[in-house]
Amino acid sequence: MTSKYDDDTIAFVGLPELAVTIEDDIIISDVFDDIYFNRAQGLQESEYVFCEGTKLAELLRERDHITIAETGFGTGLNFLSVQALRNAINPACQIDYISFEICPLTADIITIAHRPYASIHDASSRLCKALPPRWPGYHKVVMDEGATHLHLYYGDANKLMTDLSFTADIWFLDGFNPAKNDSLWHEALFANISRLSADDARLATFTAAGFVKRGLIQAGFDVEMQKGFGKKRDMITAHKAGNAMKTATRPQSAIIIGGGIAGASIAYALHKRNITPIILEQGDTLASGASGNGAAMISARLRVLNDEAGRLSVACLSYARRIAEQAGVILHEGAVTINNRDKDQKRLDKLAQAGWPADLFQALDANEVASRLNLPEVKAGEYQPASAVINPAAFTNYMGQHAEIITNCQASKITKTEQSYEVITSTGQCLSAEMVFMASGADLPSLLASSQLPEIQCQISAGQVSYWPVPTQLSSTNLSVNYGGYMTPSIQGYQYFGASFNRDGQTEVTQEGHLHNIELLPEAWRKMAPDVKKAEGRLSYRLSTKDRMPLCGALSDGLYLLCGLGARGMTNGPLLGDMLVSTALGYPIGLDDATAKALQVENAFAKQ
Repeated sequence: MTSKYDDDTIAFVGLPELAVTIEDDIIISDVFDDIYFNRAQGLQESEYVFCEGTKLAELLRERDHITIAETGFGTGLNFLSVQALRNAINPACQIDYISFEICPLTADIITIAHRPYASIHDASSRLCKALPPRWPGYHKVVMDEGATHLHLYYGDANKLMTDLSFTADIWFLDGFNPAKNDSLWHEALFANISRLSADDARLATFTAAGFVKRGLIQAGFDVEMQKGFGKKRDMITAHKAGNAMKTATRPQSAIIIGGGIAGASIAYALHKRNITPIILEQGDTLASGASGNGAAMISARLRVLNDEAGRLSVACLSYARRIAEQAGVILHEGAVTINNRDKDQKRLDKLAQAGWPADLFQALDANEVASRLNLPEVKAGEYQPASAVINPAAFTNYMGQHAEIITNCQASKITKTEQSYEVITSTGQCLSAEMVFMASGADLPSLLASSQLPEIQCQISAGQVSYWPVPTQLSSTNLSVNYGGYMTPSIQGYQYFGASFNRDGQTEVTQEGHLHNIELLPEAWRKMAPDVKKAEGRLSYRLSTKDRMPLCGALSDGLYLLCGLGARGMTNGPLLGDMLVSTALGYPIGLDDATAKALQVENAFAKQ
């Protein structure tokens, strides 16, 4: 069979190299030969053009949620202006702030740029600490205890915007002077802005260029020329005709079925939207199942074609990694993946040409692999500095800590009432909520059947993890290793090896399972493997889909599903939980349309 990587197709994802000049705290783009903002009055200009130009204060007084979209994040000055205005007028108003940036600045440069403005120093510092890595694609950042949800898209705004669906109440058209940045300002941009705007949306930009005015009019906006800031004679403001939609009453109650990483991730996202859910967990504690293993890895699965699975993986690692740092659950940094098939080298060669940043991907030859791992030479591979081994139970408990948790409680049936859902438990309790999220992993098929809900096509496997007291001959490495199976460094006196995926109904830890995990090791390492008789193990069950893509979406209004995380729950769960909650509340989900479609629940419905 021919590999899909045998052709010359490579999705180049590299971002432009950062090229700026700094003169007296003025940041100048060498690419566009233009300043990011006026040093003397940059903050005042941001407030005047964008906040006042869109009448943002009026909307803040009226609403409990606003979606703002922006072309050109730059130093984040507009973002900080919005935060300050919201905090002064209506701190309870949640803001989803969507911004595109083709050449993200570093925290050090942003700090220099904001140095002249003492009033935003604290806020600027918080932003710089929260900035995601400089990786291409989508990044979610939650700030202000959930009052601000920042969606950063690193890449070409025109290409990225075409594949997104959201509804903005406010638009800031920023970026460099159209005369110097004509790749951004054109008809396709204006058409997308119109498509992604709510009725009655407002827009402002610093420019008064005639083609911008004409383009916005053609896209369906009513355009006005306003006095520009300072010495600028004019600027453009615009309004999309239509009646503003009445804000729907937001659900306030939620039940989550399942206390593993999927359920805890949903709980974390609900908490950040000021909703306290109930988690029903059939075990004694959260993370009683697969999420309670002694160690887990968070990592990205980079794809040569940068398809839906690849984009999802990078976005999920970006989010999960930052939360894991906040939670203090990272045990070891970095991971090496070793080629174990001939076609893996072709994939590796192509990834090396794709422009991935060094803090996400590095290609290694066989000698470099051996040197990094401090183990005998095997094959070539890749190194991901941002991958990490974490404590999965601690991570799960951190994510679910603000929920009301009911343990030793299994959901046996879900029924729909006129205004809510009722969950009947195995003990006979009847709990009701406006939203129900099913995240029960391997127990999901039986719950769907008892609730007369559609059957999904899935696979349930028993995964056995083996672990030995250290030292072993293989415990000299300080990095995790993937090779078809996986091996961790020494963690709290043990080294972990995994994992089996047995679909034959295995119910307990077996010596055969330990032997299987040893056989997964590269051949050169098997003779160094520890004595199976000294092995300990843990068995848990996982649910996965045929194409290994998770399922994340609505079964019906108010009833939602997150499952199929398989062995990648710690990486994918946090962002998918956030996406599912955003879906339920009608807020921007972040992921592009194609990736969201690949996650849709109906993809896995069994054919009737």
